[in-house]
Amino acid sequence: MKILHCVHSLDCGGLQRQLSYLAPAQVKNGHKVYIAYLRGKFFVEKMALSGIKLHHIKNISTIHPKFRIGFSLLDPRVIIQLKWLIKKIQPDIIQTWFREMDIPAGMMATIYHIPWVLREANSYRKWPNTIFNLLRRYIGKKSNAIIANSQAGEKYWIMSKYLGYRRIIKNALPFDYINKSKNIFPDIGLSENEDYILYAGRINSRIKNMDTLISAIINIVSQTRIKAVICGDGPYKPRIKKVVKKYHLEEKIILSDYLQEDQLWNLMKKARLFVSASKIEGCPNVILEAMACGCPIVLSDIPEHREFLDDSLAFFVDQNDPNAISAGIQKALKSPKEARKKAEMAKILAKNWQSVESMVKDYENVYKEIIAIKARKRAK
Repeated sequence: MKILHCVHSLDCGGLQRQLSYLAPAQVKNGHKVYIAYLRGKFFVEKMALSGIKLHHIKNISTIHPKFRIGFSLLDPRVIIQLKWLIKKIQPDIIQTWFREMDIPAGMMATIYHIPWVLREANSYRKWPNTIFNLLRRYIGKKSNAIIANSQAGEKYWIMSKYLGYRRIIKNALPFDYINKSKNIFPDIGLSENEDYILYAGRINSRIKNMDTLISAIINIVSQTRIKAVICGDGPYKPRIKKVVKKYHLEEKIILSDYLQEDQLWNLMKKARLFVSASKIEGCPNVILEAMACGCPIVLSDIPEHREFLDDSLAFFVDQNDPNAISAGIQKALKSPKEARKKAEMAKILAKNWQSVESMVKDYENVYKEIIAIKARKRAK
């Protein structure tokens, strides 16, 4: 089977991490796998070494970081290059991974009658009725299958009255690999013997709620001896740097770029807590990884988190109130036995979570099914 994955970015992120599990495994299963991407470098080497053929689609978003979603969607070169690539490789299946590729690659799949899978990685609460979101929804309803990684993601397409094939395939978690990962503590200006709380992921305000979270973290590190580590990148990071400098907290709040998997997992294994105050999520990789590492978690009380966690597994806080977040962190820090019990229960859930092998099999079954359905329709 020839599989073409179309993704907006190969930079570090949860969506890209799932692709980095799926695509190499498909190569091992004997498929010819191609990835068309608009930008990013973090996962390029790993993908190339696994035997995947990579195709960088030139577009305006590579010129400057500000030229992102809207600009790349308006760049006619994206459509032209995708058309050329699809005609050249003639894929049996096209899978798109985000709006910037859902629209142009979905259009090409529809025009050339190639079975198309749209992967929904976000909640129904993520997509307001903007022009590009409405266009994505219109084109997405022509896809042959919608694969969501959460009930909240599937709900979006139910609300959109999508009538095609729908399936929930949870994000994969390489539990055994995480537990056997190398003991590599990153050189980020922190001793592994120090107490710290951890955040890792995209650093933005609208979705990840970093403005509120950093206020809560400042409260914690100002009142206690504990430190905080923030790993990741995003548009709000310069703002956080300024705030940390303003309050002279450079030694208490450590800012790091994205880390390699082994390094991040070792941070999680030694952290007192993992904290996330996201306003919206899909099926959050980094929380699953923290659970697999046995790290207690403090989370925003949102439907996407409640979909797979409850009060026996995590501490929940009001994500809209920095004082409530800092109070929740304080409670978890002052209740180590309760925190450890929750972490142990969460680790059991993580151990029984969807494996990479199971996820790959589920995707391949969907591919085969929609190819067969499309073939039967053509025969009629």
